[in-house]
Amino acid sequence: MKRNYIEKNKKFSLFFQGTALTRLSVLGAILLLVIIILLLVGCEKTGKADYANVLFEEQPLVITGNKQREVNPQSGGSETEEATVDKGGNLVIEKSLLSQTPLYCNYRTSGDTLMQVILVLAPNGSLRVGLNTSEECKGEPDAYFIRGDGILKCVHCGHIVANAEVGMGTNTSAPIGIPFSEEADSVIIKESDLSAYESYFTDWEGPIE
Repeated sequence: MKRNYIEKNKKFSLFFQGTALTRLSVLGAILLLVIIILLLVGCEKTGKADYANVLFEEQPLVITGNKQREVNPQSGGSETEEATVDKGGNLVIEKSLLSQTPLYCNYRTSGDTLMQVILVLAPNGSLRVGLNTSEECKGEPDAYFIRGDGILKCVHCGHIVANAEVGMGTNTSAPIGIPFSEEADSVIIKESDLSAYESYFTDWEGPIE
């Protein structure tokens, strides 16, 4: 009788120990889940840039192929920027014009459609070249980008991208990439590559001067 009593007590003891361990395991799992959620929320908040106070330029610096124009009249100087179109209709931009501030360059096709290209240096010094419209919004009159500090914003959809995303093809809301070649002092974009995107600019109404 006494033996049965002892065995029953052992069973109850083991049962309660098991229950306690189960409860601790559940509580531990819940605590771990809460910590993971808090970490994810924290990462999202710190990773998401706040653009509420960023000022965007509605009229950025624009240069036009085969044409010189004054781009800094407020300085009182005679600073001019130039891009050229060679005999083959290719767009040629001097490298001396390039910086980490996006440069906008106009190009008029043989079909008389005005297009625009964005050129900018990424933080690592590599060149980014793209059309001033996106795959996502192409064809819309206001599908063009205005620039802020290190970023560009699509006027049509409001999407914001980093300058380094220009022409990279990793984001359909970023300026569309276009082939280009580099020489010692210039960047060249072929007429055939520009004309391939002419239809994207038929109704385009971006800043041209």
